[in-house]
Amino acid sequence: MMDDELKQVWAASAALETLQVEMDQAQLSLKEAIDEAAKAGADPESIDEAAQLTSVELTEPVELAGPAEPSRSELEPS
Repeated sequence: MMDDELKQVWAASAALETLQVEMDQAQLSLKEAIDEAAKAGADPESIDEAAQLTSVELTEPVELAGPAEPSRSELEPS
């Protein structure tokens, strides 16, 4: 039987994984939509504005930082 604390860790981890999958899917959908707009001849500035991104962000996708690791003091019992 799992301790309540471990259940909370599992639930938080599962929620994070779900959000990461959703972010991956959303980023792919955005990339595909941008590619289609560019192929159709849309103005690059209009694409930037519609995507709410700068041209740098469109050409170099921002890498999301991984979760912060707890410090040693956070891991040690009080």
